[in-house]
Amino acid sequence: MALENRDVRPFRDLSGVQDWLQENVTLTVRPQGVNGDPLAIEPNGTLRLDPKSIVTSDLRLTIGDQVTVGPALQSATSLARELGGNDNSLFSVVVYASTHYLRFTDELRRMSLEDLEELRGGLNLTPPEAPRPRGLRLPHNGFQIELAVILNTQLRQRPGLPFRLGTWLARVKFRIASPTEGLGFSPIPLTEELRGELKLDKQTATFARINPSQPDIRDATNLDDFVEYYVDEQLLNRMSANPRHPQSALAQTEVFLGAVNFLLMSLRGADWLSDLTLADVDEGLIGKLLRIVASESPGELSRAFDLLKSDPSLFAARVQDQCDYRRRLEDNLAEMDGAR
Repeated sequence: MALENRDVRPFRDLSGVQDWLQENVTLTVRPQGVNGDPLAIEPNGTLRLDPKSIVTSDLRLTIGDQVTVGPALQSATSLARELGGNDNSLFSVVVYASTHYLRFTDELRRMSLEDLEELRGGLNLTPPEAPRPRGLRLPHNGFQIELAVILNTQLRQRPGLPFRLGTWLARVKFRIASPTEGLGFSPIPLTEELRGELKLDKQTATFARINPSQPDIRDATNLDDFVEYYVDEQLLNRMSANPRHPQSALAQTEVFLGAVNFLLMSLRGADWLSDLTLADVDEGLIGKLLRIVASESPGELSRAFDLLKSDPSLFAARVQDQCDYRRRLEDNLAEMDGAR
């Protein structure tokens, strides 16, 4: 059973539908080329995948063969009547995919409550005949799948009842994480105004500085806490427009590597670093950085930490490897060759 994560709402919501979703809906994940049963995530759960699987896995929302939608429909009908409706047509089920990086949110499916029956056979969110949603094309960034029941009509405001168009009344979320997930990296658009404030020349594409509000990496829990990494606004927009294109994928990787290299450069000459143990850094930004190149095994994490302290340049090279940097360069050059 999934753990409940109920929000406190100032109005009546679809608590019965929420319970039904929590109890019955799962996200199944089948990495490309992997046989056997698919991986399954329960509501509010997280699954960590390698970069290739993030952009190629088959994703389906499912319910068990013996599960009926009737209890959810009956629960919703009670609220629908209070809102002045005769049936559940006031509500829609919407499936979203979102990623914090580049701030994509795509609507994958919209249907009626009755259509939840389709989940019994597996609602395919990544059909091969359709373009893969933008948020699911970023190999080094995790994403979230959300199934929400929303109010699809603007209603007259009444105390204790929902009325705004688009208000969610029940929802479940599923997270897919990458090896770099948790680093909390979001490039800041370098606008003309910021370019002037930072005294940057016109052809400067990226700029990094230590976050003035968090100057000590030992207190940081994610990359954005410690590094402010600016990327030209127009370049970010172009990356967002076609994130899976080889040139865009290469640019995204180079932006990420630029931020990591800046962080590693800031550690050079830090006298306190040699005195730290793995336990000291495990829950913070440095611990998350180690997990780019090492598994959760204490032995691997310890070896990665020793490498970080003794040879930051080689550690940076290991990060490049985990980001498939060479392959992205080769893909980009192949695209150039094909365009000749």
